Amino acid sequence: MECPLCDSTQFKDYGKTARGDKKYQCEVCHNIFIDGTAKTFCLPEINLLKFKKNQIFKTTYQTKKILIIEVIAIILLWLVSIVFSISVFNRPLNIDAHHEWLSAHTLVSLRALEQWGIHHLLGASVLIPKSLEYIQADITTLNKDDGIYLSYPSLWLVVPYIIFKISSIPITVANLQIYNLIFERLLNSIVIYFLCLEILRLFEKIDFINIWSSKILAFLATFAWMFNPPVLYWSQNVYFCDQAVLLPIYALILFALKQRFRFENLTRNQKLILFLLSLFAAGFDWYGWVFLFLLMLSVALPLVRKDIWLAWSSVQPILGAIALITVWFISQLIYYQDGWNQITSIFLERVGAKMEVNLNQDIFVMTFYWVKYLPTYMQEMWETGKLSILTLFLGLLILLCWLWWHSQYKLSLLSVFLLIFLAPFLQIAILRQHSTIHDFSAFKLALPTIFAIWIVVPVSILILLQYLPKSFYLLSWLVLGLLIYLSILISGDISSEFIEFAGVGRTYPREIGAIISKYIADNDLPISDSKYIYAGSVPPQPTWYTNRFVYTTLELPNLPKKLNLPSLKHLNFVYLIYEDEKPNDQINEACQNSWQDIPETIMSRRVRLCRSEKLQNLL
Repeated sequence: MECPLCDSTQFKDYGKTARGDKKYQCEVCHNIFIDGTAKTFCLPEINLLKFKKNQIFKTTYQTKKILIIEVIAIILLWLVSIVFSISVFNRPLNIDAHHEWLSAHTLVSLRALEQWGIHHLLGASVLIPKSLEYIQADITTLNKDDGIYLSYPSLWLVVPYIIFKISSIPITVANLQIYNLIFERLLNSIVIYFLCLEILRLFEKIDFINIWSSKILAFLATFAWMFNPPVLYWSQNVYFCDQAVLLPIYALILFALKQRFRFENLTRNQKLILFLLSLFAAGFDWYGWVFLFLLMLSVALPLVRKDIWLAWSSVQPILGAIALITVWFISQLIYYQDGWNQITSIFLERVGAKMEVNLNQDIFVMTFYWVKYLPTYMQEMWETGKLSILTLFLGLLILLCWLWWHSQYKLSLLSVFLLIFLAPFLQIAILRQHSTIHDFSAFKLALPTIFAIWIVVPVSILILLQYLPKSFYLLSWLVLGLLIYLSILISGDISSEFIEFAGVGRTYPREIGAIISKYIADNDLPISDSKYIYAGSVPPQPTWYTNRFVYTTLELPNLPKKLNLPSLKHLNFVYLIYEDEKPNDQINEACQNSWQDIPETIMSRRVRLCRSEKLQNLL
């Protein structure tokens, strides 16, 4: 039975009428109803249609007002999190941290889309600046070592590129961090909050899980997710495919749960939303494909026995999105000659065919972020190794079974568990080498970890409390108060923990860029055999700051052929070297009396450059 005003199913006895009819009070809108037929409710002595129209308008206004307040609260929480994770915007990318390579990768790729044209690159991730020597080059013949990166679909690049382009926002480190803070932290937090609320609605029969306790628990879970080291780091310092894919994935879980995983009767607008979210999930990262497979399994499997065509139609928007991304990605693999070879070799490497990665390494990567965030007794469990992981897994499994047993929507809750817990673990298991090296596991598992600690455990306790006498009712609020206290206590050292992952970074890529932009003209070809001056496409930090490649003398003979140039004679060679280094005899003879000292330094070392006709003839 549902309330005709607010569709709630939560009622409590409210005595009887003079005629002996039972009266009930809705626990949501607090209106009183008479149950005359034991099936339908009616309002006594009130014009139902008039009352319902006015009440629905009033309820809708109040609901929207509360919704706005909730969103504002999350925005304020987000602003506080920025203070916790603040670092100098537009700071030098950290050459020592592999994660910062990924930021430079993103920045160089976005700039390449701008310089070459998104249509010319077919939207792919390309780490090649459009400098003069590349004007006549056929970049489709180049491979991964040259800067063509085809490991995954590149919609995660196209979306920020379009946003920056439409908004006329320059592509900088600071702007990319701001974009990341908005999309990967703020929007994710809003989605996670309402996702937790929707999950708690699956336990409507539990006395202690009412509107306000649900909001408190959801807000605590959002707070805990936002204020932990992996999220503070990955949702600001690094924007990459593995971060971008989480927003559409979490939005899909929320969308599916609101429909109770029944997609057979979706409206046209709902199908469009499902298609777009699936398009982003599939186009951002392979993790999206793993997730969409499990989502289709959750939706279609219950319908297969009833009607296989109904099951097919329910997942058509998802399949359509996957098909569109597949066509686009295959087009990229065909467009670039090295595409198929690259994706094959990368796949074999990522799944571990060429590199074995064991569980201990994955656990080590996880503890790097999480161990100091957890209480002392949890730290000890982490440090004991596999046994503690097994203990935590079994304990969580028992609690999940306990929640499933008491849920009003068992199939929906089971699907939620499947998508929140199994999807990231399955992706980590498939791409084990990839997850370990890049530390992506820590960020992906932030939601499962927070969900287990701040939703599964508290809800299990609240379910247990309902078996106690009603005199223990206040105990539920004591539990919520304790959770609030623990969340503040655990988050006390967040800023100091985050500093460990968000250091200032070494500056020499930026110093190289300053020298190149000041002393190297467009028709100059910078050459150097000094380490930390010449730059390749991987890692791309120097390329980001220089917007040029600095070539070595060994690369020059093959350069005309690779770049489709008849010769390099139209370019002016400029040789760069540290002042305290000695060039080889040929370079030294060609540059005799032609060295120019540069006041700027690289890593506190002075640099000099050479331009001469003899150098041009030599090289």
